[in-house]
Amino acid sequence: GTTIPVRLEGICIISGDGSLVIHVMVSDISDIVAAQEALRTNHSRLESAMEAGNLAWWEMDCSTGKVSFSEQKALMLGYPAEKFSHYSDFTTLLHPDDYEPTMQAMRDHLSGVKKNYEADYRIRTITGEYRWFHDTGGVSAYGTDGAPLKVPGLVIDITERKMAHLAL
Repeated sequence: GTTIPVRLEGICIISGDGSLVIHVMVSDISDIVAAQEALRTNHSRLESAMEAGNLAWWEMDCSTGKVSFSEQKALMLGYPAEKFSHYSDFTTLLHPDDYEPTMQAMRDHLSGVKKNYEADYRIRTITGEYRWFHDTGGVSAYGTDGAPLKVPGLVIDITERKMAHLAL
């Protein structure tokens, strides 16, 4: 009397005498459905926690400069996510005083001088104001030649903390 999710796979064959033969395989996919639901639940929890903490994830492809990121990263700046597809779409918004130190932090990480990429910087929002952010990340994949391929990371808006620190 229990209902379970199943996958049906079938094939129709015409036998030698011209009759139609149908072969059907039925598989119990309860474990797959449960795993997918757990994944959706954990993804939702993570997204909610990151939004509450004003955090966002990002990943850069080192060979192309293309970036993937959670929509929260663009929303923190007030822009639509479509505005950003390359790391330079973000770096052109950096405060002029923070551009070179931020780029040097990434170069130091990619060259192996630093174990992780970390940088505090100001970036211009859609309203023209600058907000402070802290980025941290690290190479997660290397090519066969040892060159970095992917750098994922997190970014957090630290404007309020930075303003309080500067006020002291």
